[in-house]
Amino acid sequence: MKTKLLTLLTFFTLLSITLTHAQESTLEKDVREVLDQYGSAVGSKSFSKMADCFHDDAMILPEGKPIVKGREEIIESFKWFESLDFAEQFIIEEIITAGEYSIARTRNIGSWKDPKTAESGNFEVKGLLVLKPDQNGDLKIYRYMFNNNGE
Repeated sequence: MKTKLLTLLTFFTLLSITLTHAQESTLEKDVREVLDQYGSAVGSKSFSKMADCFHDDAMILPEGKPIVKGREEIIESFKWFESLDFAEQFIIEEIITAGEYSIARTRNIGSWKDPKTAESGNFEVKGLLVLKPDQNGDLKIYRYMFNNNGE
């Protein structure tokens, strides 16, 4: 009897660990997909596709700059780099969940170039993104905070 009970307990413990790992893998995949879509939209300078990665009531909270609220302000805030060649990649360092929210800590690396002046540079910043499903169940960026220098 003890052996059967121990076997069942072991089985359910392993099943729980396996399911938890599968959920984490799916969550990381979903977060990665949203961030890849966002990075691709940034590179293509598609302001509406960038905004599509965000909730309608999303906020961007850049360090030392005004808060950007909602789709229209988000689209407007991206126009500063319309004349630049810009690329950004998100490296996910940690994902945690809290209810319907997923919180991703990232290291964002990228580059920019002004084709008119040939000025260019690289950057690395730390980011914190809060994501949650929208009314259709699609994961979207709800809050996005980042620093300006990665330090």
